[in-house]
Amino acid sequence: MARSPVSWRSFPHGLPPSWACWARPTRAPPNAVLAGCARRGGAPPSREAPLCARRPRAARSQKIPRTILPSHDALATIAARMTQALPQRRLERPQPPAAAPTEGGPSDAPRLRLSAARGTLGLELDEPFVARPVRLVALTLTFPNIRFPIDLTGGVTRFRHRRGALARLVVDVSASELASWVAPKLRGLLGAGTPEVWLAPMEGGFAVGLADGEAALAFDVLIVPRASGVTLTTERARGIGLGGGPPQALALRALAAALRGVSTIQGGCVHIADAAARVLCDVLPAAGARAPATSGVVWDVPRAAGDRLELEAQMDVPPAALPDRLVRAAETLLLAAEADDAAYRGDFDSARDAYLSALERAPRHPEISERLAWLDTVAGERAEAALSTLIDVTPAVDAGLLGAELLAAVGDVEGARGALARAARAEPFSPLAARAWMRGAALADEVRERRAALDEAVARAPAFGLLRWARLTARLQAADPAGALADAEHLEAAARGARMRHDVARRAARAFLAEGFVREAHKLFERALRYVPDDAEAVTGLARTFAAQGSPRRALELYTRALTLAERAASPTSAVAIDLAKALVDVAHDRPAAIARVRTVPADAPEAAEARLLEARWRAELGDLAGAGLAIGRLRDHAERDPLAGTAAAAPGSEAAARAEGLAALLFEAALIDERQRDDLAGAQRDLALALRLAPRNGRIGAAFRRVARAHTERAGAGASVAAAPAMPAPPRRSHAMVRGAPSPDMHGAPSPDMHRAPSPDMHRAPSPQVRPEPPPLDTLDEDENENDFTETRSPESVRAEDEALAERLSEKLRAAPHDRDVVAALCDVLERLERDLELFALLSARMDEGSDDEREWLGPRRAAVLARLARRARSAGNASEAELYEMMLAAESG
Repeated sequence: MARSPVSWRSFPHGLPPSWACWARPTRAPPNAVLAGCARRGGAPPSREAPLCARRPRAARSQKIPRTILPSHDALATIAARMTQALPQRRLERPQPPAAAPTEGGPSDAPRLRLSAARGTLGLELDEPFVARPVRLVALTLTFPNIRFPIDLTGGVTRFRHRRGALARLVVDVSASELASWVAPKLRGLLGAGTPEVWLAPMEGGFAVGLADGEAALAFDVLIVPRASGVTLTTERARGIGLGGGPPQALALRALAAALRGVSTIQGGCVHIADAAARVLCDVLPAAGARAPATSGVVWDVPRAAGDRLELEAQMDVPPAALPDRLVRAAETLLLAAEADDAAYRGDFDSARDAYLSALERAPRHPEISERLAWLDTVAGERAEAALSTLIDVTPAVDAGLLGAELLAAVGDVEGARGALARAARAEPFSPLAARAWMRGAALADEVRERRAALDEAVARAPAFGLLRWARLTARLQAADPAGALADAEHLEAAARGARMRHDVARRAARAFLAEGFVREAHKLFERALRYVPDDAEAVTGLARTFAAQGSPRRALELYTRALTLAERAASPTSAVAIDLAKALVDVAHDRPAAIARVRTVPADAPEAAEARLLEARWRAELGDLAGAGLAIGRLRDHAERDPLAGTAAAAPGSEAAARAEGLAALLFEAALIDERQRDDLAGAQRDLALALRLAPRNGRIGAAFRRVARAHTERAGAGASVAAAPAMPAPPRRSHAMVRGAPSPDMHGAPSPDMHRAPSPDMHRAPSPQVRPEPPPLDTLDEDENENDFTETRSPESVRAEDEALAERLSEKLRAAPHDRDVVAALCDVLERLERDLELFALLSARMDEGSDDEREWLGPRRAAVLARLARRARSAGNASEAELYEMMLAAESG
């Protein structure tokens, strides 16, 4: 029979009672006896042999001599029976096999081993043990009260319950693992989501970067040893797009959130008292060992090695010599402790007073001055004070993001762009550098500079989605559809899932369509429908591309399908209904059905104003002037309820300003309908007044308002004089042919000059029993109106204002169609009337330099006349040298 050694571990509850008789007489442990018996071997025991020599009952109370041992055969029999019982007990209590922990990998408990050094017994860490977020690299415990010689039977199990003293502890932390462990704890710090966390070991601590959306924050964390504890302080905090406070306060909040539960906030820093005990109390109990005493432990300066930062603590060693940077950080902490603590709590007024007090004790301290300047910058309306504090210690262009913000706030845009460029090139945190380049692109005036800044930003953070969208927009504005399409494809490739890719393709398609790149928009809308074929917005966009490419009937079909899909998904249908109504008018010429569609747009929809104007326009074209008036009245009500109507003007270039301009344009067209087709000057004046409140800088609206108000006043005065005169016989009733055809006298017997003009084809006015002179049109560029018919009733100021507006519109048309001769001729006439000869000379010179010989022949006389006028004005003003220059150019032109 094969024999195997037997251990007490096979019987955690002790030996069976029947075996206690042979185990009692010996001094050695029974397992040692059995093991020796098994090692000695021997012949198989006889089954008839007694297990032990039994004594009479009367002698059982006597003391058994210690020299009496069981026979060899009995011990061998017991060992064999115990060996047979082992598999049965293991089957009753199966234990899963424990996987051997890998080097540095996670395990259930640290492995310890006995060690003896200098006459002292202790425990050591057998291999590195990971206890997130740190890793134990080395651990040495000593048992000072144990002296040699000593019985080591039982090994670690025998000594692990003793309380020892810590001799040496080495821990390290990986930057990437620490970043993934910290990120969930910082959720909501910069934005609504979990920020992107970046860590890099450096001398004495970590460089930290956080980014979430448009906000980014970077700072340095320095670890200052304090005997058995460590103090973590932050410095060089900087950021962009921050809304929760100055960077220093946000950095301290981030550090406190990351170490919540193991640290305390003391004087503007995070302190971990008895850091070694906190680590060992979490690790050693898992191995069944007691945490050692850590009194007298001293931490060393952190050491950076690759991606890891290592910290070491030893017993009874002198304090480590701190590097210069840690010394400066400790001194700054003493000076700014009160101010940093107040900023951490959000009490910015107290923090500012404390910073000023610290600067009194340490004048022109760079770090404290920067924190005070950041505090004033975030508070707002203190740019000059913050800039004064900053330039005492460093030039603003060298102050990084802080200097750039202050220079932009005081109006030095070029200086701000230079500071942003310097800060972005020196910034190690790529997301923050990319946002700095993005901020510089927003400050650039020229498209070339904006694109260059965005290219630099994409190079630093190629996976930043907001940056890609910004460059896509800039490339579309610079007429670079190929580059914009490359950005759209990159964004689509970075998206995960069909729905996200559909959203990217649909958004890019809308951007292309808004800039007029219809073909690319068509392809992108089709790509979006490939991922989600039943999306109403994508179907609507595809229909718009068909309409722009000259396929209105296909567009009408897609509009109908898009409306069905929107109604099925219970999504807003206002925009689709308006597009479908326009298609009904353009393709099917069905204005009643189109009116019914726009009537379904609710009053609280963003498209409500456009729907009311379209209803008024189509009703007027059908001859329903009363219904058109009601629709215009609803448009006025909508404009009066709009929040923008109560403000003087929105910020130029903002989304609110664009919406205000759009609503003002709708009211301007409503005024056209009121004046031309409904002959309601009071209503037109009201429309223009509302439009002027929304766009007070629009010269066209202002000129129209003054002219309509004057016409309305004149008509009211004429009506009053007629009412005071004797009653005149009523004019004879005239047929529709008389009204529309031959001229007839007006109320005062004079023939109306308007009756000789053919009616406009787009004016569907109902027959009227009286004929009154048609008021002058609001749109001075209408082809079916004669601008010179009303020069007698307009003041020079109004004429000049209208010419100014006309010059602006013609300039815009010329930029859109630079080879249109009619636009060039009209713009030259307007500039000549306005006596803007310098602009006219520049326009003519550019056209003659870039045009053909025919164009130079056509424009040559005009430029000669302009040069002659400029020379005369220069001589009359006493500028002889300037006049001679113009005369020389005129002579060269004539020669």
